Amino acid sequence: MGNPLVDIIIILVLLILNGVFSAAETAIIASRVSKIKELLRKRKDRKTEILLQMKENPERFLSTVQIGITLFGTLASAISGVMAAKYLIPFIARVEFLKPFSESIGLAVPVVILTYLFIVFGELVPKYIGLNYKERAALAIIPFFSLVSRIFSIFVTFLSVTTMFFVKALNLKKVEEHVGAGEIKILLEEGRRKGVFDKTEEELINRVFRFGDRSVREVMVPRPNVYAIDADDSTEKILDYIIGNEFSRYPVYRETFDNVIGFIYQKDVSRHIWRTKEPFQLEKLLKRPFFVPATMEVSALLKQMQRTRRHLAVVIDEYGTAIGIITLEDIMEEIFGEIMDETDVEDKIERHRDGSYLIDASYSIRDLNNRLDLDLPESPDYETLGGFITTQLQGLAKGGEVIYYAGYRFTVVDIDGRRIVKIKFERSK
Repeated sequence: MGNPLVDIIIILVLLILNGVFSAAETAIIASRVSKIKELLRKRKDRKTEILLQMKENPERFLSTVQIGITLFGTLASAISGVMAAKYLIPFIARVEFLKPFSESIGLAVPVVILTYLFIVFGELVPKYIGLNYKERAALAIIPFFSLVSRIFSIFVTFLSVTTMFFVKALNLKKVEEHVGAGEIKILLEEGRRKGVFDKTEEELINRVFRFGDRSVREVMVPRPNVYAIDADDSTEKILDYIIGNEFSRYPVYRETFDNVIGFIYQKDVSRHIWRTKEPFQLEKLLKRPFFVPATMEVSALLKQMQRTRRHLAVVIDEYGTAIGIITLEDIMEEIFGEIMDETDVEDKIERHRDGSYLIDASYSIRDLNNRLDLDLPESPDYETLGGFITTQLQGLAKGGEVIYYAGYRFTVVDIDGRRIVKIKFERSK
C-alpha cells in the first residue's frame, strides 16, 4: 500500500465487487420461481438450474452475500484509513489554522466519501439494476457468484449451519412462495399496459376468477323471466308457445311453477311432429327435472352438469320454492360474456342517434359495465339493470321515473305489470 494510486484502484475494485454482490442479492431475491421454471422448460441450462436452487434454498446464497459485502466494506475502510493517516492528515496539517483538527478532518473526509460511494454505487444503483432486470441480471452474475461461493465455502457452510440452528431455535418456519388471485390480477393489468395481453384476454381471465366466487342465485334467470309450459294447456297452445318463443328447452310445470315435472326439448317436439303420425303427448317427451339450490357455487354446478350431461336446472331456495332456472349457456356466459345464438334476439341494447340507449331491463349489470364502460355498482341484492333501478327507486316502478346516478340518467320507459321491461340510458351533460 505504498502507492496511493494502487490503493485507490483497490478501493474501486472493492466498490465494484460490493455492487455486484448487492445486485446479485436483489436480483436473485426478486426473481420469480415461475419465471425461472419457464426458462428451464424452454431450455435446460446449468445457470438457470443453479438460480432455481438458490431460490429454493437461499441459506448458502445469503451467507455468501453477507460475507462478501462485509469483507469488501471492511477492506475498503481499512485501506482508506491507512491512506488518510499517511497522506491526508499530514496534508491538512500544513494549513496552520486546521492543524489542531487535522486528524479529525483527515479521518472524517474519507469516511464521508467512502460511505457515499458505497451507498450509491455499492448499494442503490446495483439494487436498482437487480430489481429491474431480475432473472437476466441474476443469470449473468451466477457464474462469478458460484466461484466466490466455493472460495468462501468454509465460511459459508459455518454461517449457513449456525443461521439454520438459530432459525430452528426460534421456531421460524419457511414461508412458501405463492401467488394469490389479487397478485395475478395486478400482473394481468401490468401485462396489458405493456402489450402482453389485450383487454379481451384480461377481461376473460378476470371473469374466470369471478366465476369461482359466484352462486347459482347470482347467475340464474329469475322466475318472472322464465319461459315455461303449463302441462294442462291444450296441445295447440303448447305447440304455438314452443314455436313462437324459439328456445331450445322449456321447463314444464303443473298448476304452478313450484311444481316443475320435467323439461321438454324443442328438437324432440319437431322430430315428433315431422317423423311420427302419433298424436302429440307431452308426457312422453318429458325429461326428468333437475333441481339445484340457489346457494350452490356455479363452478360446482358446472362440474355436476358435465358429469350428468344436463343443460338446464330449476333453482330452488331454502324453502323449496322454485325461484328461477339456470342453463349451461348462462354459466358459460359468466366466463365468455353474452353469447348470441341464431335464436336470440339481435341485441338487448339499442343505440339512438342522440347518443342515448334503450336497454332491456334484464341486461346484466356486469355485462353492461363492460359493454358501455360504466361503473355501476354490483350487489348481491340484484344482478340486472332492472334490479339496480328498483333498488334506487326503493319501490315499484310505474313508468316514467327518472333516476340520476354518478353522472348517468335512467328513465323507465316500459313496464309489464310490476316488472320493468325497458330503460332509457343517457350520460348527463
